[in-house]
This record gives sequence, C-alpha cells and structure tokens, in this order.
Amino acid sequence: MTNLVMDLDGTGCRARFLFRDRDGKLPALMDEILTEAGCLLVLHG
Repeated sequence: MTNLVMDLDGTGCRARFLFRDRDGKLPALMDEILTEAGCLLVLHG
C-alpha cells in the first residue's frame, strides 16, 4: 500500500477516499498508512 501512495504522489494524484468493508483480510497497518497519507477511510458492513 505504501508503494501505491508513493506512485500516486509521484504522478501528482492523491487518493482522498477509500471505501471498504470490514473484512479482516486488510490489516490495520494499511488503514494507518492511508490515514497518514491523508486518505479518509469510509468503512461499511
């Protein structure tokens, strides 16, 4: 996930929102990385 954030930043784009469910396959570290990059996480389910 860190690579995605860096790649988007390098192109002048930035992820602002991530909509996802509460599936346990996505670790809390991913949420932390995206939040630190300024992405608002929208959880549902």
